[in-house]
This record gives sequence, C-alpha cells and structure tokens, in this order.
Amino acid sequence: MALINCSECGKQISDKAEFCPSCGNPIKQTKETTRPNPAYAQPKRETVYIQQEKKSGGGVWGFVGILIAIILIIIIIFSM
Repeated sequence: MALINCSECGKQISDKAEFCPSCGNPIKQTKETTRPNPAYAQPKRETVYIQQEKKSGGGVWGFVGILIAIILIIIIIFSM
C-alpha cells in the first residue's frame, strides 16, 4: 500500500482508496473507474471567517463609566 496525495485537499491517503476520507473527492483508479459509496462520501466543507466590526470609542456608556470612576476617586480622596 502506497500513500498518495488527494488532488482536492492534498491530504495523504491510500492508493487503494476509492475516495478521500477527508473531503470525499473520488480517487481516479488506474485499473477501473469506481464511484464513491454515497453512504461514506462526505460533503465538502468550507471554513468561513466572519470579521466583526470594531466600534470606535465607547460611546455614551464609555463616557458614563469614566465619569463614575472620576466621581468615586474624588469621594475616596475627600473622605480620608
């Protein structure tokens, strides 16, 4: 048994495999053409990355948080 690379995903697979177990791509046989068993074939999967937009600044809540922090610092300083 020799290992070959899948022409679709590039993973190493057996040269006797009918299809790639990773991506389901049918492997062309030199002796005869075989079809993968649909029960074992896996659909192709794509990874999709979603980039979230970053908000610039804190908006109203950022301002309120800073204001509360300043008030607390002033209260602590004058209570000593």
